[in-house]
Amino acid sequence: MIKADHIIIGTGPVGVFAAKYLLEKGKSIVVLDNSKKENLTNFDSLKLKNIESHSFVYDFQNTAYKNNKKVLPISSKVKGGFSRVWGGTLNSIEEHEILRLGLSIEKYKTVYNYLLNTIPNFTLNDFSKNFSNKNSKIKISAPVLGIQNQDTRFWSADMLFNDLIKKFNKKIQYFDNIDVKNIEIQKDFFKIISSDNEYLFDSKKIFVCSGIFSSSQIASRMLNIKKFKISDSEISVWPVMHFGKKINNDKKIDSVLNGLNGKAYSKLMISLRKNKSFIKCQLYDINDESISEIKKRIPLISKPIIFLLKKMVSRIFLLFIYKDSDHSKKGLFEVKNSKVSIIKTNLPKKNISILKFFGSFLKHKFVLIPIRYRFMKYGSFHSGNLEFINKNRQIEFDSFGQLPNFNNIHFIDSSSMKYIPSGPFTITSVIHSQNLLDKISNEK
Repeated sequence: MIKADHIIIGTGPVGVFAAKYLLEKGKSIVVLDNSKKENLTNFDSLKLKNIESHSFVYDFQNTAYKNNKKVLPISSKVKGGFSRVWGGTLNSIEEHEILRLGLSIEKYKTVYNYLLNTIPNFTLNDFSKNFSNKNSKIKISAPVLGIQNQDTRFWSADMLFNDLIKKFNKKIQYFDNIDVKNIEIQKDFFKIISSDNEYLFDSKKIFVCSGIFSSSQIASRMLNIKKFKISDSEISVWPVMHFGKKINNDKKIDSVLNGLNGKAYSKLMISLRKNKSFIKCQLYDINDESISEIKKRIPLISKPIIFLLKKMVSRIFLLFIYKDSDHSKKGLFEVKNSKVSIIKTNLPKKNISILKFFGSFLKHKFVLIPIRYRFMKYGSFHSGNLEFINKNRQIEFDSFGQLPNFNNIHFIDSSSMKYIPSGPFTITSVIHSQNLLDKISNEK
């Protein structure tokens, strides 16, 4: 029997900041993840890149299937989760979207500033200072990059977790080879069932932070329900050409980011608004990493495209476009013999096209080139809003991230978010989890 005040499942940004929250309140915790799970087989069909150490971030044995082919979503298998690839995106969301998440503007800003003070970061404003925000339909801002101090890597959650282990070594137990499959409540303790063992815990609460795809499977087994839905945030990429005065990088900024040469990082954050709907965009340079991705994703026509891009490297950029869950597909999944398949995707009831903002981009001297690349059939890395289907009845999480009859087991990652905002939302999901932790702590 393992004893601690609380259990945390997952070591991505949500799990690590939950650990920080509880440890700073004097609680003892056990943290579980599956980061030592061996998996040396890559599946090129998913076209997912590796981290710098060339070990696999992705758990290719735990991914979805469609028509018997592996597709996204997928689970992570390393300490730090998917932040080991992209870092923690630090840009805030629109006020309307904050309210949709059930947060107050004040609460969001308070936690957001706390996170900025915790994560090493750098504001890349050399591009954004060349653009004004005269058009109400389009807002351009500087990206905030999470970059480890005196390092050449993006910040990732494992860095903070390692610091927590050193600082609170008597309050934290870490088990890194437990692939959690199910959780049971038995009288005065919890039973956690992994792929190859069972563990008993004498704890007050469990906080599930394992990411949408792993969390969905844990929750479905708890409920003994085979079907569930996940909302997605659609991602696509468009090339854009800048025809105004050439924008030169600030040499001081280049020196700060020197260790990231050849790595893709956002140059601008662009927010597009139509009524109360938003599309978020990130503008990227054409660099070694993006060229490598083009070769991998569109091999048949990559040579002429890359030739053109290299000739106009200071003029052509890649625009990553993110839609919210209202304007993206929702997937219906079914679990059969431990295999999770997408059996249906529902099209969004609302539609909003980037082309509606063509004129707004022109005013900022950008021309959208209508050659769109969409990511995967379903399943970006911006998903959540988990719902379960049982005899035509929907089962959802309550306001504390709990399922019916499973008190004290709280899902605090994006699985319990009711709405997925547009744009990168790592930090938004952390803010959601911190808000839930506050509510749970204050519950009488």
